[in-house]
Amino acid sequence: VECARLLAQAIPLLAKITCNAEVINRLCDEIGNQESAADKRQHEGLRALFATEKDPVRLITRKEIYQRLEKVSDRFDDVANVIETIVIEQV
Repeated sequence: VECARLLAQAIPLLAKITCNAEVINRLCDEIGNQESAADKRQHEGLRALFATEKDPVRLITRKEIYQRLEKVSDRFDDVANVIETIVIEQV
């Protein structure tokens, strides 16, 4: 959710990219930080899941949920990287 909020702030700033380059880069950096934190939470969650869940169906289902959430946070980071590239090329 935080990555979506940050991205929603960054995208409108692209209209005046030269004036907003510094702010855009800060927002993109924060998206990267959020993605890294999500990676850590995913690893911790999976570790706890495998340590405690005894039902194999629930284990697989919950593991897939963690993996899908990880993909979402990765895509936000990918978008932030593209935006940073655009800023570099335009400024």
